Amino acid sequence: MNSEQNKALVRRFLARINKDKWDHAVLDEFFAPNYRRYLTPTTPPLTAEEQRERAARLRTAFPDAVATLEDIIAEGDRVAYRLTIRGTHQGLFLGIPPSQKPV
Repeated sequence: MNSEQNKALVRRFLARINKDKWDHAVLDEFFAPNYRRYLTPTTPPLTAEEQRERAARLRTAFPDAVATLEDIIAEGDRVAYRLTIRGTHQGLFLGIPPSQKPV
């Protein structure tokens, strides 16, 4: 796949998570067997299973969350993107009880 096809794949993925709210089938469809999610430069990357668990916690805490693509850059087989995620804090999140406030 070229850079434009890879960017289109990311856009399809984001459209699906906005529609299906991080359903496991969506993650299984888009995650490669060797998937890694880098959250910070200093922490170990998440595996696909760890990302599934993270997504489930986010879906519980912010069930109405919507991701907006702000920037996307691709070169070869690599894609980087920046999102804004908005939702309402409706479930426990990192030990914080639901506030019912938009975030």
